[in-house]
Amino acid sequence: MNIEHLSFKKNNCSRKNTTIILSPIMPIWDNGNFCRDLLNIISNVASEVFIIDSTSVFTKSNPNIALNELILVIKSLPIELNISLIGFALGGTLAQYLSCHLSAINNVISISGPSFQTPELNKKLSQLIFKLKSNRTSEAMNLLCQWVDPKGISSTIAPKIPDHMLKEAQHRLLKGFTLLKHLDTRQYLLSYQGRYLSLVGSLSQLANISNQVKPKNPLHSLLEIEHAGMRIWENNPQSATKHILNWIEK
Repeated sequence: MNIEHLSFKKNNCSRKNTTIILSPIMPIWDNGNFCRDLLNIISNVASEVFIIDSTSVFTKSNPNIALNELILVIKSLPIELNISLIGFALGGTLAQYLSCHLSAINNVISISGPSFQTPELNKKLSQLIFKLKSNRTSEAMNLLCQWVDPKGISSTIAPKIPDHMLKEAQHRLLKGFTLLKHLDTRQYLLSYQGRYLSLVGSLSQLANISNQVKPKNPLHSLLEIEHAGMRIWENNPQSATKHILNWIEK
């Protein structure tokens, strides 16, 4: 299991605030580099941050088992109250689910995390899963990179996975996409009474406005990042940063 722990001693916190960040599905753990832009923002408001490699937590792709495993991991962390939970892609969907399952959570941010399956998203996840089960991991990675980019733009090159790590990467990807395919967070978000922000790219081909819960609670917000796909900070860093800062400062 991969968990990074960061402490920020020199900030403006009047009380201890903990942020937990849940990672997207990754073929190889990058030690938290995926959220470096976010860390630059929250370092002034969080006293400590735990970055969890979501895929490494699960032993099964069964949603009930996987989600219980994640809850146990979070409960084992040396934290108490005032938890902000932030997730990217699969991590965003998991953050939505956990909003109603951990009483210490009072802020949730989902970044490019679908709330439920539309036929289009289900079809794409099924294609990825089929290729991975057929041992066509490189093909799955290339396809994923096409869909991570904004619609109509193809610039992301699939990372080269060393041969000795190929099986592990295949297992991580298959486990993550199989879990995501079976998650539906609508009932949990509708019940969650804390603050919630969902950010999706306006040109995202995976997590977009069509598979998000439309806010009914005044503390919940759903915003599109213009010209962005799944990786909102890569595609529109100024807008992504502005929306996060505005929400934090409310």
